[in-house]
Amino acid sequence: MLEGKLQKLLQKHRVRGTYGYVQVENKYINDMNLHYEFIFGGNNRCKNNKGIEINHIYTEFHAEDGRNSRSKLEHLCRMIEALPHDDSIQVVKKTSGKNFDVKYGQGVPLVDENGAERAESDIIDELKQQLAELKAFMDETLNAFVSGTGLEYALAEKRSLLESSKQLILTGAPGTGKTFTAKQLAKKWIAETNGSFAENFCQVQFHPGYDYSDFIIGLKPELFEGNVTFKWKDGLFKAFADKAKKVRETDGENCKPYIFLIDEINRADLSRVFGEVFSLLEEDYRYPENETGIILPDGSSFVLPDNLYIIATMNDIDRSVESMDFALRRRFSFLEVKAEDSVCIIEENTKISDGNKAKLKNVMAELNKYIGSKNELLDNRYHLDLGDEYALGGAYFVHFAKYADEEQPQEMLWGNHLHIILNEYLRGHRGRHAILTCLKNVFDSAWNGSLQ
Repeated sequence: MLEGKLQKLLQKHRVRGTYGYVQVENKYINDMNLHYEFIFGGNNRCKNNKGIEINHIYTEFHAEDGRNSRSKLEHLCRMIEALPHDDSIQVVKKTSGKNFDVKYGQGVPLVDENGAERAESDIIDELKQQLAELKAFMDETLNAFVSGTGLEYALAEKRSLLESSKQLILTGAPGTGKTFTAKQLAKKWIAETNGSFAENFCQVQFHPGYDYSDFIIGLKPELFEGNVTFKWKDGLFKAFADKAKKVRETDGENCKPYIFLIDEINRADLSRVFGEVFSLLEEDYRYPENETGIILPDGSSFVLPDNLYIIATMNDIDRSVESMDFALRRRFSFLEVKAEDSVCIIEENTKISDGNKAKLKNVMAELNKYIGSKNELLDNRYHLDLGDEYALGGAYFVHFAKYADEEQPQEMLWGNHLHIILNEYLRGHRGRHAILTCLKNVFDSAWNGSLQ
């Protein structure tokens, strides 16, 4: 079939000789068209050193979006650009922003250096070889993108949103790998810009006692010549932001990103922690567009540079979620990390065999089916209907790796981890013990592959 399409393309070239193409292996994601393409004409004409015009057929991958898939197109483009490649691969974004191409190689010439037509079979063999090489480069990334799974896809999606909004909160059930994903995103982005993770990344975990003096600036006691004095000292966030600003001033707009991770952002009193720095979180108030910033209690000025990015995590079932300041909510983008999105945590764990990974993913899917569903009836008696925010994420299941050498590691996983969190979820439920017994039966059946 491929050979027949290439024969028709070559015939079209002989008859018209100006422009032509043929698409193969089309995939449609919503209204986005992904396909490989052989194309000749247009800019693919050139003259050799003898002045003879030689037309080439190029092997390319094309991604073309519709009205509802622009952000997904950007995610795919980032994923492909991040793949290691040499000069034989070119990722070309179109000026319209609606599509991009991946060009492979230097094209296959249709005539030899003297202008004589090459044998059709030779041309087709070279084109088929180029398609195979381009597919080898592309297919793993495309499969992850099409299925919407895999760490690469997850990181590309979140990085795109973080770059555009500057502040991003990852929400979701406990154990869905929000912190893991945030750190992997930071490591990958910093590495791509040849930065240092130790220099360009900073992390803090909020708690009820955390305040403005820890985060921005505060008077701290200091012993001097036997006397206690108080001096202004920068908090963790201000010190990191000042460091990012110096790099922005020196290297300009193409400088390295500085990424600040706030774990469990909703556990602190955010108004007390951020204070007047709230206003600087607005996009138009970033340096260098805003050079004056705000005046801090010590009389110094403070700005947030536009190369500083904030990622935060937040558990949906934490009761302190409801107390989050609405002014802060408005300044952050929110992205939910669902339990099924955290499958990549299991897949990325090198200490778990492929067979056990498959079992763990099956167990995770089956347990979550009963935890969150309004329709699934457990043991024909119980509707749990806790909601998706109580689903068990992949981070719970990778504890399996700790017990891989045990005779029954799955029992250790259940007893030491899953049973404990499920028991807490069901605290106060009248049928708690019976439900836990039923969930253990689901766990065993899913692990043994005996579910009906």
